[in-house]
Amino acid sequence: MIKNRGDSYGRKCTFTDEDGAPLIPDSQEVTIYDPGGNLKATLIYPTDITLVSGTTYKFYYNIPADATFGDWKGYWKAIKGTKQETEAFIFTVEAKPGES
Repeated sequence: MIKNRGDSYGRKCTFTDEDGAPLIPDSQEVTIYDPGGNLKATLIYPTDITLVSGTTYKFYYNIPADATFGDWKGYWKAIKGTKQETEAFIFTVEAKPGES
């Protein structure tokens, strides 16, 4: 997904167990890194991650106005009991026309 400086990046996730049954995590955390590998944000439930419905959650991250161009990486970690699952995602920050 391509975004510009100042945009908002949003993502949803629905949690299920290995049999497809709904699963409510005990805790959740999203970490976002810039192209240089610098941690730029840590989002947690329920402060920064919200419940949409059932076992579907979402978050929004406001991309800084001075964000580094390139591929940003994120990791959505959910823990239930002693099990941990992590989903990786990438979004690209590009210049708007006329921006350098």
